[in-house]
Amino acid sequence: MSKEDIHSLFEKGLDVDHYQFENGIFKAEVSENDISVLKANNIKVKYLVRDLEKNIPKINKKIDQKSSKNLRQAATPANFALGSYGGYFSLQEMINILDQMRVQYPNLISVKSSIGNTIEGRPIYMVKISDNPDVDESEPEVFLNAVHHAREPISLSQLIYFMWHVLENYGTDPEITTMLNSSELYLVPVVNPDGYEYNRGTNPNGGGMWRKNRKNNGNGTYGVDINRNYGYMWGLNNTGSSATTSSETYRGTAAFSEPETQAVRNFCNAHDFVASMDFHSYGNYCIYPYGYQSTNTNPELSLFTQLGTYLTAENGFKAGNSLATVGYSVNGAGDDWKYGEQTTKNKIYSFTPEVGTSTDGFYPAQSRILPLCESTLQMNRKILKLSSKFAAISASSITSTSLSGNLSFSLQNFSVRNPTYTVNISTSSPFVASVGSPQLFSNMATFQTSNSLFAYSLSPETPFGTVIDFVITLDNGHSPQQKTVSITYDCAAPSGLAATGITTNAAKVSWTATGDAHKYVVAYKTSASATWSPDQTLDTTYIDLTGLTPQTSYDFRVRDTTCNNQSQISFTTQAICGIPANLSIGTITSTTANVSWQAASGATSYKVEYKLATATTWTVANAAQTALTQSLGSLTASSTYNVRISSNCTSGTSGYLSGQFTTAAPPAVTYCASKGSNSSLMWVDYFKLSNLTRTSGNDGGYYNGTSSTINLSKNTTYTLTYSAGYSSTKYRVYWKAWIDYNNNGSFNDSGEQILNANSTGTGNYTVSFKVPTTAKSGQTRIRIAMKYNATPTSCETFSYGEVEDFTISIPTTANNSNARIGEELIVAVAEQVLMPTIFPNPVSEILTIDLKESSAEAMNLEVFNAQGRKMFSEIVEPNALTHHLNVSKLLPGNYTVSILGKEKISSIHFIKQ
Repeated sequence: MSKEDIHSLFEKGLDVDHYQFENGIFKAEVSENDISVLKANNIKVKYLVRDLEKNIPKINKKIDQKSSKNLRQAATPANFALGSYGGYFSLQEMINILDQMRVQYPNLISVKSSIGNTIEGRPIYMVKISDNPDVDESEPEVFLNAVHHAREPISLSQLIYFMWHVLENYGTDPEITTMLNSSELYLVPVVNPDGYEYNRGTNPNGGGMWRKNRKNNGNGTYGVDINRNYGYMWGLNNTGSSATTSSETYRGTAAFSEPETQAVRNFCNAHDFVASMDFHSYGNYCIYPYGYQSTNTNPELSLFTQLGTYLTAENGFKAGNSLATVGYSVNGAGDDWKYGEQTTKNKIYSFTPEVGTSTDGFYPAQSRILPLCESTLQMNRKILKLSSKFAAISASSITSTSLSGNLSFSLQNFSVRNPTYTVNISTSSPFVASVGSPQLFSNMATFQTSNSLFAYSLSPETPFGTVIDFVITLDNGHSPQQKTVSITYDCAAPSGLAATGITTNAAKVSWTATGDAHKYVVAYKTSASATWSPDQTLDTTYIDLTGLTPQTSYDFRVRDTTCNNQSQISFTTQAICGIPANLSIGTITSTTANVSWQAASGATSYKVEYKLATATTWTVANAAQTALTQSLGSLTASSTYNVRISSNCTSGTSGYLSGQFTTAAPPAVTYCASKGSNSSLMWVDYFKLSNLTRTSGNDGGYYNGTSSTINLSKNTTYTLTYSAGYSSTKYRVYWKAWIDYNNNGSFNDSGEQILNANSTGTGNYTVSFKVPTTAKSGQTRIRIAMKYNATPTSCETFSYGEVEDFTISIPTTANNSNARIGEELIVAVAEQVLMPTIFPNPVSEILTIDLKESSAEAMNLEVFNAQGRKMFSEIVEPNALTHHLNVSKLLPGNYTVSILGKEKISSIHFIKQ
């Protein structure tokens, strides 16, 4: 079910005046006719209580039993008591109460009188409450009434409650006194006595559900809803009222067809009511005009919205028109007529409070009567303020060091009319030389506040410390209100109060002198305490306070010994600079770590430092970290670090919170594959760099030498020696070599290529390069590639040639002892080489070496295995052209023979069978 469905049901004859709608569920007190309408429109009906009239006493009894322990007894009004009608008042009890009120308060309440008779001949009683109840004074009038609907007795109870409250508090409550002196309060406690008594007759313990008056409609039905019988927009449609005589909202045969509404109409036309309240139940609403249509065309809607908010500030009632509150439109209602009809009378600012929650229903349990009466108390007081010429004045006492000045005040108007107020000031003090004249305030909007002041001057003979009372009188033309404020005349308090040199336990407080040779009285205390230190008298304009508590707020006061006027200052001692706690080191990788800690007392920021455990110098990661965490970066893998954190405080720095951690191993670096597919014609037969020398034969196009480590240092120049081996023809080959300085698995980064050359011989070649200082510390890789007839790249498989990989190790610290500055241009340099030949190859016993040319000096001959290990050496005699080498003792495999002369070198590969 939706809200649109509900509206449609109302148009089809649903006759419900209060309901709940939440999450598509419609709850209401319904008649048999309503059940028929719901079922005819295929609405599923579930009975919560089948016979509400019969069951209300039982339901309320259970509520009262649960609430008995917390039953409230109102302190005021003292004369208010529950009635015999299920806790509510019978009609006769109401009449008796009106008589009792007159007996007890004859100067405040009139004798009851009738404003008209009902259809059954009962009088509709009215009383007036005012300071002169028996005189029709020229004062604003307000109209309160209850029980338009016969089954709403709580509306009467709360009205009687309020009447007792007003009567009992007159003369002691300034607001009540002013309002009754300034207005006339007219009350009709029961507008529908016939229907009210009918319910009591059928259900003497409460629960009767009759709503309308008791008019005989002549067709077997009874009653007209008198809150649909008023003349403004009467009978506009059949949604806001009904033309069906059996309906709960039957509007009657014509506007004001009923004696009850005629009586109210005539009563209103005979008076000039400023505001009215028609009390109903239930829903906790405060309804205002217009309710006859969905769009509220009230020309003063903005003001009504303000008034509704003001009236419901304490009880939280929902304010709005009928559609915004009860959820349906209403035509022929009393509040619409009171405001909308402005021909036979002036407009009345009218409201319809609906008292009680949906769970209270029409007959709230007895335990709920007092709370509900109290819920409307402030709202009812406020409607009196709005109706009478009521304003509130605010002013504060002051201390002055001058003989002249101003007393400020503010005036707030609460009246919906535009009264004129006079504000005057007076005093009986002999020390006042003059004071301001009366002031007039007029044409103030509702709730408007005006600020003003009264000038004054004091006699030069006024002693210091004199307190002078002034009476500010607010006169609305009916009932003056008075407020007393005072001026304390005193000498000037010391100025320029300042706290300096604040430490954890001391501070210096100073001030500017008030005159020559004056003394001062000082005291101090912690701000959390109410007890001041004993007064101390000084003849200086400063004091050094010691023995204070760290991180504590203090108050300090000082006055001249001749005055009472004092100056005050607050300051806070510094906190002891605490050491951070609970160091936590997490998210550790090979190059980063995250450090966090717990806050320290007094810290404004933190200094974070770290270093390698083997180092002596600390690195500052952050000198003033305001967060409680710090990231460390650019760390070395598999290394132990120390970290320390200190607090930065206003008072200085703290000691250290220290810790240690080890970075993770570096992540595995994967390199691309590269090799020669065919190494039968040529291969790399010699490689020498730093501490590694390798002589080899045909390795099948690729040699993985990463198990061998070459040690290099940053900022140091090295020479790489290399050569090619051939099976026969010496082809031109191209060389490249790279070092992965940043260890990222790629040889293509800038500066990582260390060799770019070509050669056509078997001799050794060299290239020099310098390890950059930016090289990453730790292990990385060097790759040398030799390719037939074309320049190799770092990641390719080519036809003829060979690739070799080795491991490089670079320490953290650069080696400066042997470093030389020079060009890092890669240049290949060929030494003078011998061009010998060997045979047979492969060989089993004797290898013959044809030197091609002789040497005048002896030469060294060395034999290396494939792993670069020297097997043996021999001397080649001077001037020899051939040399026979016995290799019979060598194991089968690949070998290299190197011949080294004074200026010449050659290396040749051979195979031992």
